[in-house]
Amino acid sequence: MDAGDPAELAANLSYRKTDVLPISAQTGVGLDRLAEVVATRYLGKTADVTVLVPHHLGKVVSDFDRLAEVQDRQYVNSGTELRLRMNRAQLTQLLGRNPAVTVIKGAETLAADPDEPE
Repeated sequence: MDAGDPAELAANLSYRKTDVLPISAQTGVGLDRLAEVVATRYLGKTADVTVLVPHHLGKVVSDFDRLAEVQDRQYVNSGTELRLRMNRAQLTQLLGRNPAVTVIKGAETLAADPDEPE
């Protein structure tokens, strides 16, 4: 927006593209919306689940720490319970590679197609 008249630039860009986000490097206008859109597109569709990771799969706990927003962690006799929010596609891949990890709560969120709009 800083290169000219903001209204004229927005009109010209929206004519060519449907998802234009006008921002200003000088004033910061529009940066919050840009960050929101980037985060949504980067994270994709998320799932809120609780998983049980057996003790012998400590690396998988590290994977969840790196890839997910871990909201709670409980150490139980059979392993580590993690309540987390994570990209559905990444979660499905991680579970597929580690069949010993079980979903305790939230399995229904995985059944939805991650490519379907919410």
